[in-house]
Amino acid sequence: MPGLLWEAFECYAGEGEKGLREGYHARVRYSRLPHGGERLSPLAEMERVLEERRGGREMPTLMDARAMEWEMRVLDRGREQGIAEERALLRRLAKRRFGTETAGQVSELLADVAGAEDLLQAGDWILECRTGSELPERLRRARGEVTVTA
Repeated sequence: MPGLLWEAFECYAGEGEKGLREGYHARVRYSRLPHGGERLSPLAEMERVLEERRGGREMPTLMDARAMEWEMRVLDRGREQGIAEERALLRRLAKRRFGTETAGQVSELLADVAGAEDLLQAGDWILECRTGSELPERLRRARGEVTVTA
């Protein structure tokens, strides 16, 4: 049980979670659960050891950690949405310039492209290519695909 208590202390190491640590300590201390023969350290001693482990650094609170996690998820979703919109725009431009068949090929070739630079390069090629067959050919070469022409 003391090992689990230490896990809780380390999980909730921030100053803002001190009340949670106190509650966990009290729950374990007054529970009727066996402690495996180990003596449970007083709360003050566990807090001192936790401070030493933190090395004087303030640990983020659980809410801070959750907020950072949510922010990263939102940023990832926004990035994915932006890439999907960029692909849709490139398909639309290819369709207007070269027709539906070329746009379909472009869509397939860009389906797994996630790099902004690669998508920008594809946009440049839409403007530079003279024919609808030239654009997919450039995209295939950029992907490392070998094409055979008869």
